[in-house]
Amino acid sequence: MAETLGLAAIGDEQLTRRYADIVRQEYLAVGIREALSPQADLATEPRWARISGTFGEDPTRVHNMVRGYIEGMQNGTDGLVQGSVIAVVKHWVGYGAAENGYDSHNVYGKNAIFSGNNLKEHIYPFTGAFEANVASVMPTYSILKNASIGGKPLEPVGAGFSHQLLTDILRGQYGFKGVILSDWLITNDCNSDCINGVPEGKEPVPGGMSWGVENLTPQQRFVKAVNAGVDQFGGVTDSQLLVNAVNEKQLTQQRLDESVVRILEQKFRTGLFENPFVDPQKALHTVGRADWQKEANAAQGRSLVLLQNKEGVLPLKRGKKIWLYGIEPKAAQIAGFRVVDSPEKADVALIRAHAPYEQPHKQWFFGRRHHEGSLAFTDDNPDYQAIVKASHAVPTVVTVYLDRPAILSNVKDKAKVVIGNFGVSDAVLFTRLTSSEAFTGKLPFELPSSMNAVLEQQSDVPHDSQSPLFEIGFGLAR
Repeated sequence: MAETLGLAAIGDEQLTRRYADIVRQEYLAVGIREALSPQADLATEPRWARISGTFGEDPTRVHNMVRGYIEGMQNGTDGLVQGSVIAVVKHWVGYGAAENGYDSHNVYGKNAIFSGNNLKEHIYPFTGAFEANVASVMPTYSILKNASIGGKPLEPVGAGFSHQLLTDILRGQYGFKGVILSDWLITNDCNSDCINGVPEGKEPVPGGMSWGVENLTPQQRFVKAVNAGVDQFGGVTDSQLLVNAVNEKQLTQQRLDESVVRILEQKFRTGLFENPFVDPQKALHTVGRADWQKEANAAQGRSLVLLQNKEGVLPLKRGKKIWLYGIEPKAAQIAGFRVVDSPEKADVALIRAHAPYEQPHKQWFFGRRHHEGSLAFTDDNPDYQAIVKASHAVPTVVTVYLDRPAILSNVKDKAKVVIGNFGVSDAVLFTRLTSSEAFTGKLPFELPSSMNAVLEQQSDVPHDSQSPLFEIGFGLAR
């Protein structure tokens, strides 16, 4: 299936609901009863490392996609019922305004910057989840700097510790009655390796993400989070500190019982006690069904965004000689092309590139995995070198995987065809490139024209960079 950004590029709420409904059926078949999704985060900071899990940066589109996703995952619009998978919408709220694009799984990315005081727009996509009666909400790790509610500044703590965000706004203003599930390890300490990164030769492990309450003890963090509104803690299994807090009269048993009731209600409504087991044979016949894969392939094709098609290069004609980069030769041969070993021998070149990224924080567990930093292709980028090499010799088709909004200024002037993708197989790509049908995908975020434009935009404001190369919603038909 296309990734969530691809579903946003298609822009069909019912298709998103259908996608989540298929996932729901596969999850149930193998015994997964809760999904830590969808992300309702607004991807307003283009360098952010978690954009690929979102539905982009348009508040209305994200709102609608989130609503459709939850209706599919929970088997309808009435909240949890038999056949539901518990949906956990995340990350409440403002996660996408990440300072410098660094993610708040990391100490160096613990802040989200609201220089535009635009928290209200980040809240709006979550209302789509509330309209679908979402069962659970996960707060963000991030500290929201410069954000205020009703003129009152937010306490500078991660959202899992914020009474303002969880009780006053989420439960009070929006009437949320479900489970608030913390993100993982918010009560653990961030030790020296977590703060400074591991020394050379040592494998990093996840540290605690207790942003804003580092000076508290783990037990005090549990107490503060529960009093803020958290019902369930992610990534921890030892409940002794909560028991100690009750015994020491820092928490009441009544308050814990409120959370226990919320969690048990979810289990009863989804039938976990009556039907705790799965049927292995049913699972074999459910997961990976061919007809569902056919639907997924069709969605991948629909999600492709045609950014440029000079000189009528598309559709490609079968039988042509083709030079490939990042594409399996067998897929090209099955599609009817003759694969050659150099651009000079080809009629056309096809290149699969990845949106540029840097990894300056490999000493940290998540920093080693995240795509951070510049969005621009540099001369030493292997994908860009392939584009330069091919475009000197032959008309070149480039498809760029947009897990973040790439800067394509120096690709656009070399390639004849540029296509944005959000996860597409080689087979689907060839089917689309050889088809005469119009492209319908639209960008779910803008593609900036330069890194200077990225640096000058505000982290919390959507599609606000100066003179974007491609505006949000752009997509050619042919």
